[in-house]
Amino acid sequence: MRLALVLLSLGLVGAPTVAAADAPIGRTLFGNPVTEVPELSDDEIAARRADFEAMVEERGWIVADDVIGPPELFADPDPDAAVAAWDFEPHRGTMFLNFYGGEMSGGNNSALMQSSCFNGKITYPGYKGTEAAALAMIEIFASRMEPYGIRVVYEKAPPPELPYQMVMMGGRPTDVGLPNGVLGVSCSSDCGDRWWRDTTLAFTGASSNSSLMGTTALQEAAHAFGLAHIDGQQHIMYPYASSGTKVWSTECTPYNAATGPINCKGTHDVFCGGDAQNDDAE
Repeated sequence: MRLALVLLSLGLVGAPTVAAADAPIGRTLFGNPVTEVPELSDDEIAARRADFEAMVEERGWIVADDVIGPPELFADPDPDAAVAAWDFEPHRGTMFLNFYGGEMSGGNNSALMQSSCFNGKITYPGYKGTEAAALAMIEIFASRMEPYGIRVVYEKAPPPELPYQMVMMGGRPTDVGLPNGVLGVSCSSDCGDRWWRDTTLAFTGASSNSSLMGTTALQEAAHAFGLAHIDGQQHIMYPYASSGTKVWSTECTPYNAATGPINCKGTHDVFCGGDAQNDDAE
């Protein structure tokens, strides 16, 4: 999600402490240590930007604003190809909103503190705001996920044997190597939601607006589910961020490719027939 001009605590039994526990700490949130990282210098920001661009070029990936991935993610659908996601048994989703940061690395497994946005190890900063502001974002996120039976946890990470998706609720785009103005990013857009351990990022250090960042977290998580950008400022999946209550689309809504190509078109076509997406149905 790009900046325009502009409660749930299901403590899972036996859940371990967050992965940030061994990282440098100086404050707590919901009783857990929060990773604190010094502000990057201009030279460090430039170096991370160069490293990120080199990684994307080496992988041959496409950067479509806040959706980043291989060319096939944005390719036109093959009308003769079966939708592989339909071969998988339904599952109940679990989302972990990680306000604590910690040691992260490249990969695609939330339980291992991995993100495809990274090419090496990084100490990722936690959330710097108040518990009240964090709870406001959690409420926005949980209320929009609740109709679909998705568990939302935030006090502790789920046990690693339970597949869960994670949104890192901290940091700035420059920590990853992205330019200012980007509020979140998904480097794991999973067409049909076949992989249940994606990690996405909501850069809460870029804005103190809880409404804005709660919606950003929703959009990045939804990109990991396979949803793309659509028209309508009232929609969570609208590419430009603004404050206010946002909703999932409940009918086939035209794509909005203003910030880059559309991901997972083959999945959207199953529900809408082409050039549109129905968030609720998917």
